[in-house]
Amino acid sequence: MIRLAPTLLVARIGMCKLPSDIAAPSLNSPLLRKLTLWLVSISEEAIDVLLSACHVLEALFLQDIHDVGRLHISSPTLRIISFSATLFGREELVVDDVPRLERLLCRGVDCETIQINKAPKLKVLGPLSPHVSKIRIANLVFQGRIPPSLGHSICTVNILALKFSGPDLKAILGVLSCFPCLEKLYVIVSAHFVCFRC
Repeated sequence: MIRLAPTLLVARIGMCKLPSDIAAPSLNSPLLRKLTLWLVSISEEAIDVLLSACHVLEALFLQDIHDVGRLHISSPTLRIISFSATLFGREELVVDDVPRLERLLCRGVDCETIQINKAPKLKVLGPLSPHVSKIRIANLVFQGRIPPSLGHSICTVNILALKFSGPDLKAILGVLSCFPCLEKLYVIVSAHFVCFRC
């Protein structure tokens, strides 16, 4: 059985398998502000229980997470979510109902769909990869490199990172039209890195 001390402020859990029948009372972490999971095998249910036990969690770092087909993150307190080398071959990443979320960092995320819903304070996003076939942010939908209709835009994001396997100015301009309040745009092309100030 897994137990976390109720006085923990920071926890780093790694190189293990978390059981899907985790009991919420044993994980009660009323003071935990930062949680890192790395090289962890975990089910969607176990992540839900773990997050619901962290009442003031502000930062969640997930690296090399395994055995979860659909990852759903929902929290009223999270400000930063960072994925690194996570979800290879997985179906869907859903970040939903995160009213305080300011940064969503997706380094090395490779899944079919990324959905971001109800994140009204989101300011930093990316890098968004062409390997993700569908990205939905509120009412804005990207299908691969095809920019969405010009009727929708995300006005809160002011720092955006995009990742491409080759130069594609048309796709970059299409994405730019959807983020009218950008201050910084980072474009990663294969091994090259370019920074634009908008």
